[in-house]
Amino acid sequence: MKVTDSIYLFSSNSEIKYVVDILEALALPRNFVHHFRYRLKWVEPTLRQKLPTTTLDSKNPLVGLNVVVCYLYQEQQNGKREWKSMYAVRRGSIIDCYKSGPNDLDVAHFYFQLTDYYDYSDRNSEAATGFQRLVEEASGSRRLGNKFYSILGESASLPVASLTADESAFHLLAESMRLDHFRSDDVANQKQYLPAFCFIHGIVVSEKGNNPRPLLDRITQKTYYELVEGSKYVFQVSYHFPGGFQPGPGSEITLHTHGDYFASSQADHILVASPYDKESLLVVPHRSTRRVWASLDFKTSIKASAGSASEVIDVIRSFLVIIKPRRVRKLLAAVSWLGTSGLAVGTAGVAIWAVTKTDALLYLSVAGYAVSAVVNLVTRILDF
Repeated sequence: MKVTDSIYLFSSNSEIKYVVDILEALALPRNFVHHFRYRLKWVEPTLRQKLPTTTLDSKNPLVGLNVVVCYLYQEQQNGKREWKSMYAVRRGSIIDCYKSGPNDLDVAHFYFQLTDYYDYSDRNSEAATGFQRLVEEASGSRRLGNKFYSILGESASLPVASLTADESAFHLLAESMRLDHFRSDDVANQKQYLPAFCFIHGIVVSEKGNNPRPLLDRITQKTYYELVEGSKYVFQVSYHFPGGFQPGPGSEITLHTHGDYFASSQADHILVASPYDKESLLVVPHRSTRRVWASLDFKTSIKASAGSASEVIDVIRSFLVIIKPRRVRKLLAAVSWLGTSGLAVGTAGVAIWAVTKTDALLYLSVAGYAVSAVVNLVTRILDF
């Protein structure tokens, strides 16, 4: 018996921002939260009815449902759009969804954690066309008239890549997506797009050898990393330009960090000359005595080859991090207070002794200065 347990979220070539949504769905690491939004008129009736009107509704029946992210290539003639091809891009799971109101112009929001890639390998013969048929059947998109871009449907028996083969599955999918399906939808004035396919590994390793895991902030529905101040981390990204696309001169990938929060380079630039490669970037948070929020700002700036009229679609994404002090840092802050107190006692004792000439105050001053000196020495030694 088939179960209605999947939400199909389509993003198309009707506007560049919707293509960017797909590129980000492909690029983001596992467990990162992605956000799609639709006018209610594009949400099929059953799903539209089930959507609550408040965020983080504890009784939301849609939380936990599977998500199938799909890229849709469509063509528009005489004001009418026709669905041509679709690709199942990524799996996920709903963590929150709601609508801003009941009217067609209200907005439906879907927040979902990204999980698996689909398996477009050779053993799944004619994967692209086969996937399209399975998505059409399970979502009911064709039956619904190909006019809804967010649909509550049945599970589709789509082959899924193994957990350890994410990057390989990404490459296969990028090669399976026809480059001529990345064009504007207006047939009378079509423009070719060149997608900058990225596989962002994220922060994958620290100097201690452990992999920081993406964490979820439930209030903002955003994903973040927790980093320890003064530690070294590696941010990795792979890129892939299929269909013979050769990046033009001046192409680069940049990771920006804020100088107030990071000791590593504030703008790490990677020159891109190959159609595929993998790069590692160093990330070192500044030392801090308190927890602070910051961001790593990732951006591709890929140029089309000389003489090309195509438009490159870049990926721009910020990765939130929270920088926390080392445990010893809190101890040092408390000990430092003791040193400051010793200095204050010593200074006050000398000032009073200069008036009263009381020897006991002189001894107290010496003791205060001694405590301050010892504490400062210890904190400098431990502050590594």
